[in-house]
Amino acid sequence: MELFRPDMGSFWVKRRRSAPEPDPPPPDRTWLERLEQAEEGEEILLPEGVIELPEVLRRTAGLKLRGLGVDRTILRGLGTEAVLLFGGGDFRLQDLTVEYAGKEDADVIRLEGGRLELERVRVRGGLRLGVEERGGCGLVLSAEAHLVGKDVELGPNDGSGLELRQKAMADLRTLRVHQNRRGGLSLLEDSQARIEGLQAEENGQAGLSIRDQARVEVFDSLCRRNGYAGMLWQGTSSGQVRNCTLTQNERYGIVVMDQSAVEITDSEISHNRASGMLISGRAAPVVRGNRFEHNGKNGLAVARQATPACISGNRFASNGTHGLLCLEQASVHAQENEFRENGSSGLCAADEARLVSEKNHIGQHPREGVLLMGKVQATFRDTQIEEAGRYGLWAGGKATVQILRGEIRRARAVGLMLTQGARAFLEAITVQENASAGLWLEGEAYLEARHVLTARNGGPGCLVRGTAHLLGEHISGVENAQNGLLLLEGTQAVVRESLLERNGLSGIALYGTARLELRRSRLAANRHHGLVATEQSALQLREVLCEGNVQTGIYLTGQSTGEVSGCACRGNRDGIWVDSTSSVHVQSNRCEANRRFNLRDRRRIARGMRWFWLLPAVLSVAALLRWLLG
Repeated sequence: MELFRPDMGSFWVKRRRSAPEPDPPPPDRTWLERLEQAEEGEEILLPEGVIELPEVLRRTAGLKLRGLGVDRTILRGLGTEAVLLFGGGDFRLQDLTVEYAGKEDADVIRLEGGRLELERVRVRGGLRLGVEERGGCGLVLSAEAHLVGKDVELGPNDGSGLELRQKAMADLRTLRVHQNRRGGLSLLEDSQARIEGLQAEENGQAGLSIRDQARVEVFDSLCRRNGYAGMLWQGTSSGQVRNCTLTQNERYGIVVMDQSAVEITDSEISHNRASGMLISGRAAPVVRGNRFEHNGKNGLAVARQATPACISGNRFASNGTHGLLCLEQASVHAQENEFRENGSSGLCAADEARLVSEKNHIGQHPREGVLLMGKVQATFRDTQIEEAGRYGLWAGGKATVQILRGEIRRARAVGLMLTQGARAFLEAITVQENASAGLWLEGEAYLEARHVLTARNGGPGCLVRGTAHLLGEHISGVENAQNGLLLLEGTQAVVRESLLERNGLSGIALYGTARLELRRSRLAANRHHGLVATEQSALQLREVLCEGNVQTGIYLTGQSTGEVSGCACRGNRDGIWVDSTSSVHVQSNRCEANRRFNLRDRRRIARGMRWFWLLPAVLSVAALLRWLLG
């Protein structure tokens, strides 16, 4: 006690001593001892309430535990290693909750060999104790253990909800795995599992992780809102995913890496923050009949040296960037897929990727239907590209493209764009109803085209500029708003056995220093000229038929050079018109039944008229002589 001190103005203060904390009561070992001493195969009915086990329950002999319900009977462990440690026997848990509430990183149930059957059981370990989460995995199986489960809930746990290793096997139905910090289900080494009705939600990493040589079959399951991916396949793992939903995951719906070979069919992969699916490494999955929709970036991304065995029958729609993206040295064969309304393009390949597209339908994209960049090698067979916001197909960066039997139509700019040294081979395709040009070549691009139809495009059927090269055979340019074929600047073109008719301007127009070799072709019913060559262009025309053009069959002007021989012009206003400045050699042509001139060569008139300018001088000299002699 302190006395009253007037000089300090203090009060009476009574100093109290804190009472010592009582010692904790000794743990109740009644249930632990009873369970340890149970006979093999005995079935024990657990009462309602919380049953605490102060130490690990270790058993190798089989045991059956049955409670009164997951919310009524709770078996709580406080040990340092696990709650239940079984091995070698036949065990069964039914209608109860098993949880770990100690202070160590301990697992809830470990099965080291033997068989465990779960029915209407909840397993949780990483419970929130204040601000910490402690505990290990919910279930750990090893040493060829076998798990059979139905109506099982795993979570929350600090580790994984379920971990299988060392040839462990699991057969699970109606399984909910949620709020596990490390991941939902983890299969390692050479374990195997068959899972039906899985619901993996809000796990820290992947809802389902398969590694090493593990094999898993997953059916009718849901993986959503997981921290990294709905499913993660690594190593040489294999298996099957069918009729599953992978949605709202932080990064990817499914990731397939390394040398994994999994078959993914009839599933919905949507609303994931990054891409719906990522294939990387040397993985070779089968992706068939799935829906990749509304993912933040790409529907499906293939990178590194991945070689998917098959990508067919899928729908890629409304993804943020591309429907299908191929990068680095990936090799992809996509067939009978639908690409629609993705944020940028339906199909994109870059770097040194290899792409084969067969019987795909690509439509309604705001930028390109198909985008090819870098040293890509791409082949398209029976592919339809329509209603692109800019280009139906854009290829650049020395890409190599082969298009066989396809259609490109209704792009808001150009149907097919080749630039930056791209090379393309076209055969039996139609490019029509595009807002600008059907085909556009520039920047050292090279195009070889056979049996190609460009029709009803808003600009020229084919435009070639820069230093691009065109080699065409059986090309048809019909009813284009401008020229059927337009050659500009320093381009070169060789065209044979082609048809250019009913175009809004001329069938073929040459400007600048363009060079053209045209043989065995027909230029008919164009609104201006069949062919017009201007400026410093050069041409070689042989066996060309120009008929029914509104103005001239062949119009040569500027400083054009070359030769026109063996051609026929009929039914035009003028057959062949050669301006005085042109140097084209015209010979052995057949011009008849044209409305005004069959052949109008202004150079002959100029040669005849050059003596006309001397007439005034001659008359002046004559008048002077007459006056002098007068």
